[in-house]
Amino acid sequence: KGQQVVTYGFPGDVTVGLNESFQTLTMTGSVGNIDGVAGGDKYYENIPLVIYTNLEISRGRSGSPLFWKGYVIGLTTFYVGDNKTTSGSVASDAIIKGLQSTGYIEQ
Repeated sequence: KGQQVVTYGFPGDVTVGLNESFQTLTMTGSVGNIDGVAGGDKYYENIPLVIYTNLEISRGRSGSPLFWKGYVIGLTTFYVGDNKTTSGSVASDAIIKGLQSTGYIEQ
């Protein structure tokens, strides 16, 4: 809790200018802090499931990696209500465990 995190993404409509030869996309970042970590049910009880942050996740940034000290620790996913700075990410450990359960990656 309180550790600084960063995310990057392409907020806005990336399909604008789709038929043009050259299109400029601007990547923007958002910096915030971890507000908390929540576990899940029995399947996810020993690993983090959701990382709550106070960084802005706006349209175009959801689905972007959540970085902590250079490591990807989650996938930015949602913000709560109309407050785009009360946000959450799915923890990378939960994503890996889910992929392992399908056999997509080895344990």
